[in-house]
Amino acid sequence: MVSFTSGTAPFGIAMGDVNNDTRQDVVVANYGSNTVGVYRGNGDGSFATPITFTVGTSPQSVALSDINGDGRLDIVVCNYGSTSISVLRGWGNTTFSLQTTLTTGTNPYWVAVADLNNDTRKDIIVSNYGSNTIGIFRGFGNGTFATQITFAASTNPSMLVVADFNSDGRLDIAVAILSSNRIGIFRGFGNLTFAAQVTLTTGTQPNWLVATDLNGDNRLDLVVANRGSNTIGIFRGFGNMTFSTQVTYATGTQPYGIAAGDFNYDNRTDILVANYGSNTLGVFLGYANLTFGPQFTFTTGTQPLAIGIGDLNSDGRSDVVLSLRGSNMIGVFRGYSTIAYSAPVTQAVTANPFAVVIADLNNDNRNDIVMSHYGGNSVSVRRGFNNKTFGLVSTITVGTQPWRMIVQDMNKDNRSDIVVANRGSNTISIIRGFGNFTFSAPINIATGTTPYSVAVGDFNNDTFNDIAVTNYGSSTLSLYRGYGNMTFLTLATVSTGTNPNGIVVADFNRDGRLDIMITNQASNTIGLFRGLGNFTFLPQVTFTAGTQPTSIATGDFNNDNLLDVVVANYGNNNVGVFRGFGNGTFGAQVTYSTGTGPYVVMVGDFNRDGKADIATSNFGANTVSILIGYGNMTFAPQLTFATGTGPYGIAYGDLNNDTHIDIAVSAYTASALNILWKPC
Repeated sequence: MVSFTSGTAPFGIAMGDVNNDTRQDVVVANYGSNTVGVYRGNGDGSFATPITFTVGTSPQSVALSDINGDGRLDIVVCNYGSTSISVLRGWGNTTFSLQTTLTTGTNPYWVAVADLNNDTRKDIIVSNYGSNTIGIFRGFGNGTFATQITFAASTNPSMLVVADFNSDGRLDIAVAILSSNRIGIFRGFGNLTFAAQVTLTTGTQPNWLVATDLNGDNRLDLVVANRGSNTIGIFRGFGNMTFSTQVTYATGTQPYGIAAGDFNYDNRTDILVANYGSNTLGVFLGYANLTFGPQFTFTTGTQPLAIGIGDLNSDGRSDVVLSLRGSNMIGVFRGYSTIAYSAPVTQAVTANPFAVVIADLNNDNRNDIVMSHYGGNSVSVRRGFNNKTFGLVSTITVGTQPWRMIVQDMNKDNRSDIVVANRGSNTISIIRGFGNFTFSAPINIATGTTPYSVAVGDFNNDTFNDIAVTNYGSSTLSLYRGYGNMTFLTLATVSTGTNPNGIVVADFNRDGRLDIMITNQASNTIGLFRGLGNFTFLPQVTFTAGTQPTSIATGDFNNDNLLDVVVANYGNNNVGVFRGFGNGTFGAQVTYSTGTGPYVVMVGDFNRDGKADIATSNFGANTVSILIGYGNMTFAPQLTFATGTGPYGIAYGDLNNDTHIDIAVSAYTASALNILWKPC
């Protein structure tokens, strides 16, 4: 989130192009300073310094509309403390006239602008919280309005929406009734008169409403924020002024503003909610049948209230603007294609699983799962059946305390083999796969002390896979030459920083030779060993990382065809991103928060937008974090998804052939395999 200073206690937000430059601007009602602030958009998600205009006392809700037909947006704001509406005529250049005022009922809470009588002139509708009425000001099309006419509502009407709920071409009104836990529905007759109120039962203290078609049936549904019960309520509309009973979803504390739109571009309507009491923005992804996924959240400033939606940088994606009452700011979240995952589906396994790998072990075009079991001195193989189930088909005894592993074809027979580092017995185990879920007995090769991670690559360009291992206890890197027939020669031991852990192999300087990069956990660095293509490497060059870097991955984070690096900083609860310059050098680390204790980091395109994203397993938080990439070396705030207790290993792939990326997690403490399924 990027924040911009506002007046005191900002409340309502409206968005539109107030100066006709094709860029979205923002108008905010500053409740505590009796002003509205106009933020001219720069077209890149930033704003010019706001211009403020004086209005009445305690302005609460603001609307933008051309009320006089001059092609320029005007401002209409209701002043909760002064029993009035302020109208500011726009000049089309982000400046506005002095206010003219309209007298309302007591404590006007919310304002809307619409043509209620089909005369092509804009009228004003207001909920009068203190006098328990709805007020209507007939517009004359020249910026002036008739005296308010009112009709009775229930006690304390708050947020209102104006929409055609029965498709008769006449606008109706729905209003949240805060004190009686109801929504009031008023059928419009197209002549500024309305039928008596019909009510719907909500949760406690409904204070915000949105009318939208949630399920694509061309009928308007209602979404309400129930501030007192910490829920949103969904009412299915039947297109005849009647609605289903409420279906609720848990939010954060004291939900206020809500908004609806397709925020992940799957042609399904999603819901946003500002959680005033917990300082978060909640996201509910829609599943097209009027059901929604569980809330995931983004941290905001203090006391988020209203939500505005618009494309602030003309990238075709919806951005979010929040009024942050307690921070005296507005906050902007740049839009991107977001994602959702199911709650973890758990399968019990044995003996503290650590690493997890997804691969097709029998060439049936279905992904299988391989896990190392630290407490059982074994590797397990689970066959995928393409129906979200996995069956244990093999358990292979390896060395003591197997840690990380890799699945790769080590002998060019087009069958997947397994290489695992056994940290307790100071060996690696190489297991030949026969392509039918059977495996040879492991070949055990000595390493340095406490081997942690293993990587595979052709380090001498002979077309055969070689092996590199980080030895945490002896602070060395072991190199093994492969001969393509499951035999390996211990070739070299190279000094590293203190306690090397993670490892990745890639050509970081584009010379056609593989390099090795590691994390030095106790030195708080990453180390690059530049390969010379003949199984020799230049001495380590280090780059400063965060505290206790445990894992490393590579990807192109800015689409410049140069490899960048990301590291999990276990001790700082973040990931560090290093921009690669294609010559073996990297920019300084830029960090992004994760959950507590990120241990394994991986790179993938989780939302299929063609831009690299980052995921971590957070051992201390029992979560997986996903950071969506913008394709310019920056990332959105983390999305978190619950796992079992003590997640270490993490892998991704399509586990049921539905073309969506699923996530497998090894829950070390719980001795479980967790699958986070990506909904269709």
